[in-house]
Amino acid sequence: MNSIQVKKEFNAPIEQVFDLLSKHATYNVTFAPIQVERVKDSSDPERPDGVGAVRR
Repeated sequence: MNSIQVKKEFNAPIEQVFDLLSKHATYNVTFAPIQVERVKDSSDPERPDGVGAVRR
C-alpha cells in the first residue's frame, strides 16, 4: 500500500480543527489540491462522515 503524509499547522482551537477535518467537503478545501472521496457513508444518515465512513 502506498501512503503519503501531510503535515499542516492550524492557528485555530482544536474543536474548530476537528470539525474541519471530520467533514469530507471541508477536508478537500483545507488540503487542496489533494482530494479525498467518501466511498462509504456511515450508518447514521444524519452524519454521513461519522463512524464507519470510508474515504480514499
